Amino acid sequence: MGDTEVVVKSKPDHVFRCVTKILTILLFLRLEEMSLLSIDDIIEAGSGRNVTWKHVFSNTATISNEFEYSNDKWVYAQAFIEQLLGTIFEEAVSYHILVPMGLIGYFEKHTEYPPMVARGYRGSNEDLMVIGSTLASGGVSPKTALRVISSNSVQKILRDSTKHAKDTFNNNKVVESMNRFLKDKSSSGNNVVRGYGLGLWRTKGWRTRLGKDVQGWLSMGSSEALLYFDEDMVVSMCAEQRILGLELTVSLKDVVQEIGSRLNDAYNTLDSK
Repeated sequence: MGDTEVVVKSKPDHVFRCVTKILTILLFLRLEEMSLLSIDDIIEAGSGRNVTWKHVFSNTATISNEFEYSNDKWVYAQAFIEQLLGTIFEEAVSYHILVPMGLIGYFEKHTEYPPMVARGYRGSNEDLMVIGSTLASGGVSPKTALRVISSNSVQKILRDSTKHAKDTFNNNKVVESMNRFLKDKSSSGNNVVRGYGLGLWRTKGWRTRLGKDVQGWLSMGSSEALLYFDEDMVVSMCAEQRILGLELTVSLKDVVQEIGSRLNDAYNTLDSK
């Protein structure tokens, strides 16, 4: 009997929930690069405040310019793209983002976690790694070697959009609960979640390099799809479903800290030579 080769293929079995937001934002930024739109376009005027796509994507679309984590205004994105391009949203995001990046998943038209553009992508753990690696590498997919978006657009995603709203950000219930859940008991009193870019949480405190906190970025699809990356590493985890008491978030934190500790040792070794 000859040797048997076992090939394990990735399947789009995981619901990304809020990680989906990144893909929609990538589409908008790609179309912005093509001069078809601007994320600073006004989508809602009145009440003393003009709301733009940037406000929606950074959760600062409230009247008073405060931070409030919400999916409410994301429902406008699908209709806007379809009217702009004359095609359905799923085809547009697939052509401009999913295929160039090499993702195998898809947007679910009838997702159980609406709106589709913010919480309706079904993919694989490999997809999650490719998304993180594409952002960490400045917009080039490690799977296809294609540039998906420009490095300038990536910087727009990673930049802190909450500097003007730190009081409301730090006192936000979602932020408070995340800091309680993600904080390492052995670390200092600083919060782990330090800001929000476009669809991504900005983190510090999980790992250090040469004695300094490393800036990282985190996307959480409940506890079913989790993505962390910084300039040195990308970590992703997926689960079939959310199981209370068996939260992937703690495991993600532990893995990031373990790998980060090894990287820090390597940097210390190089620094001492």
